[in-house]
Amino acid sequence: MHSPHGQSGRALLRLSFSRESLPRVRRLVAAAAGRARMGRARSQDLVLVVDELASNSVMHGGGSGELRLWSTAAGVLCEVRDCGHIADPLVGRRPPRPERRDGRGLWVVGQLSEDVEICSSPGRTVVRARVRR
Repeated sequence: MHSPHGQSGRALLRLSFSRESLPRVRRLVAAAAGRARMGRARSQDLVLVVDELASNSVMHGGGSGELRLWSTAAGVLCEVRDCGHIADPLVGRRPPRPERRDGRGLWVVGQLSEDVEICSSPGRTVVRARVRR
């Protein structure tokens, strides 16, 4: 299987999720990180990245989404799709404002990932993040 970046990769996980399934998503991602031979700290980072992306889908992207993970030579590539729309082209690129309680998810994803790509149009958003081993 080829990952969306055109790199050869091994499929680790593909599933649909909703609010109720977020704990299961975290468990499955942790298991997938183990299969991808990620160290403990980077496995925890991957779980947090996916949890933030999936939680954003639940909160802002229509209540559900789809997750895909691939193991690549450098680490794990994750992709989350949902029905939401992100209008801000710099979302996640600016540090969150201390006085706000929200707006940290995509920034955290960016801090823990090698790169983050966001492709969004009305009714469809795809976020891809690469977490190195």
